[in-house]
Amino acid sequence: MLQTYWIGCGWLMGLFARSLHLAGWWLLPAIAIGIGLGRRDRRLVATWIVTGIVALLGWGYFGWRVPTPSPLDISQLAPQSQVRAIARVESVPKLKQSGRIQVWTQAETVSSSEGAGSLRDGIERDVTGKMFVTYAQEDDTPELLPGQTVSIEGSLYLPRGASNPGSFNFRRFLAQNRSFVGMSVRQMQLVDSKSRWGGWVLRQRIRQGLRDGLGDRAGELLSAIVLGAAASEVPFDLQESFRTAGLAHVMAASGFHVVILIGVMRHLTRWLPPRRQAGAILTGILGYVVLTGGSPSVCRAAVMGGAAVLAQGWSDRLQTRRLNPVGVLLVAVVLLTIWQPLWVDNVGFRLSATATLGLLVSATPIANHLAWMPKSWAETLSVPLAAALWTLPLQLLTFGKVPTYCLLANCLAMPLVVPLTVAGFVGCGLCAIAPPLGAFAVKLAYVPLVALANGVSFIAGLPGASFHTGTVSIGQCLGLYALLGLWTWRSPIQPALQPRWQAIGRRWIAGVLTGLLLVSLLWPAPKIQLVALATADAPVLAIRTRRSVTLINSGSPETVQYAWLPFLRSEGIRRIQHAIALTPDSRSNGAWHELVRSIPIRQFWRSDRQAIAGDYAAAIAAVADSGAMVSRPQAGDLVWTEGDIQLQVIQTQPMVLQLAIGEVTWLLLGEARPTPEVLDSHFVTPPIDWVWWDGGELGDRAVNSLDIRRGIASGRLTNSAFLESPERNSAIVQTRNEGAVAWTLQGITLARPDRD
Repeated sequence: MLQTYWIGCGWLMGLFARSLHLAGWWLLPAIAIGIGLGRRDRRLVATWIVTGIVALLGWGYFGWRVPTPSPLDISQLAPQSQVRAIARVESVPKLKQSGRIQVWTQAETVSSSEGAGSLRDGIERDVTGKMFVTYAQEDDTPELLPGQTVSIEGSLYLPRGASNPGSFNFRRFLAQNRSFVGMSVRQMQLVDSKSRWGGWVLRQRIRQGLRDGLGDRAGELLSAIVLGAAASEVPFDLQESFRTAGLAHVMAASGFHVVILIGVMRHLTRWLPPRRQAGAILTGILGYVVLTGGSPSVCRAAVMGGAAVLAQGWSDRLQTRRLNPVGVLLVAVVLLTIWQPLWVDNVGFRLSATATLGLLVSATPIANHLAWMPKSWAETLSVPLAAALWTLPLQLLTFGKVPTYCLLANCLAMPLVVPLTVAGFVGCGLCAIAPPLGAFAVKLAYVPLVALANGVSFIAGLPGASFHTGTVSIGQCLGLYALLGLWTWRSPIQPALQPRWQAIGRRWIAGVLTGLLLVSLLWPAPKIQLVALATADAPVLAIRTRRSVTLINSGSPETVQYAWLPFLRSEGIRRIQHAIALTPDSRSNGAWHELVRSIPIRQFWRSDRQAIAGDYAAAIAAVADSGAMVSRPQAGDLVWTEGDIQLQVIQTQPMVLQLAIGEVTWLLLGEARPTPEVLDSHFVTPPIDWVWWDGGELGDRAVNSLDIRRGIASGRLTNSAFLESPERNSAIVQTRNEGAVAWTLQGITLARPDRD
């Protein structure tokens, strides 16, 4: 049994190594350690050799199955600003948080009206490939259904990766869905209105019945509790509340739902013989997978649930009534990753598998440790605590935050969630048969649904509901899982996993792992770090020292939402000591109010001297109302000092700053230009080692008189003094091309998390 476990883990280890873009030889040290530990047992040595071979096979298999665009894929023609395409609708349209509608389509033909580029005007070309299409819902926009054919006109674009730390990797998201191109639609027209039948028809029928009986908000919430948020349209504020409270799993179709479905089906079919009952339950599980859209987590749960049903229904042939639950989980994960290896990159699949593993190996030990409590309390607490412990490393790796009241929220919500899920399954079944009957039956669920929604919103609104720790490295994540594994290694649930080296070896390994984790977490941060984020509207910069964080410019609300907040949360920054608005305009500094809603600012520096209006004025007022101290500096004022580091104001209106770090000098311009006031200032002492600006024209006189040597351009480089000199051009790093750029005393690094 032990050999089988290690071989299965070897397969997963190979897949994970390839998904992290690690070379195959990275697997050899782990295999060598295993062989060394089991060198006295020939069978164990042979097991590790086979495990290594399987791991290398998994590594190669993942690379073979990674989707790549074919020569006829429509992505080969991108980007194009004016394209007309004929495409077949592949999914039900879904509302995005931006207010636009998204839908998956399959391209068939494409032509361009530009008369340039890869396509010629009036010539249609047959193409293939899946497209991520977005459009605005207007009065004349047709209602799209899967199977219809549409003519769409708009811009074809290639997806971008994660340009900034913590930001969304759109390119990877599309690749996981076997798509490589997006299209922003301006005009749309139906070519063939005939739709095809599929699970979406029943899903839409059920959702409509639930909305008729409970209203839009409560109806969508119940459909999400039963079918998952991906198959519903729960209001975005409610989705965020469930995530913040640590209850996102309630609206994610997974093992919890499959277990309840099996219980409901077993009760409804209790009069059938065992084998027919098992067949009916398996049919129900398969129907549920189709109805929910076949997400990775629900497929994993379906395989495990189906194995348990088979073991009970055909026990006379299988000669057993008991399955090893961890073994079943491992087999399910291995089989599913053979079918879809890219699922190892799916966050939902990872969280579902690790939460299930935690329940299997840790729920009982935790309940035993809580024996001083009443038994019902101990069992109630052990389930969410075990799941939370085993998903914590993944949450820190992926999101960099911990739901503070997760345990409390789960204990309070489960008494409502379980009966609501059972009622939801019954209501969905009735809605599928007769929507009016189902709508009438679910009316009784309205009060508990509202109570659940209000309770979750209340918990999510409590102070400190989410604790942003900052993201951990993959090594730290694996170290945490290794410690959890050592803690449960000798659990009576899994005797086959007991090592031949007993307690002393485990203690040594646990001590070494704990020491390494503490060293990695307590390792001193760089003395100073400057990070220029990649943005489309205004140059923004973060200066981080060991004592403080300084932000320069806010940018637009989109910049705050998709650049600043993901970056600050991924770094675990929960307070900003200094915020500086270099220019008093709405485009560059009109979104500070969006930032202070999430992260407090201690002191705010503004350059304007006259009355102001518009979004910038509203942003400044919101900052002042938040409790920040607002200051108007003069030329020569020091913003802050820290050892041999100081940030000084050189010019106001617009503000220009000089950052001195020992013998290294930075000139922080943003969108400003070096005026005579700056060039003649006695505070500025050439040479300027580094300049940060928007990439625009600085002028030969400024570049030469200040002796600017290197720089970071937060935008497109158009400065002739750098463009005309190959040596100077190579000394400029552009966020437009490289994504976020970080500078320390050791040099430049690219801060974007993904380069694929």
